[in-house]
Amino acid sequence: MHEWAFAEGIIKTVEKEAIKNRFKKLSKIHIVMGELQGIDKNIVSFALENLKKGTIMEKAVFEFEDEEMEFECRNCGFVWKIDRNGD
Repeated sequence: MHEWAFAEGIIKTVEKEAIKNRFKKLSKIHIVMGELQGIDKNIVSFALENLKKGTIMEKAVFEFEDEEMEFECRNCGFVWKIDRNGD
């Protein structure tokens, strides 16, 4: 159940930054999730909806963005992505 721990981390981080920036409320929270994280977005979304109750983000909408995996050679700096379509 690392999805719940992931969601708790998001909630704690957002709360900390909101307090630091003196926000009164949040309406949207944009979350970028890497392709290789192996996290079920449905479980994370469910956890976030439950964990946000009673917080500054109680009425916020969580917006997810998928980030493609990208690799970089440590020797030459060449960057590439894996083509999942086999093209």
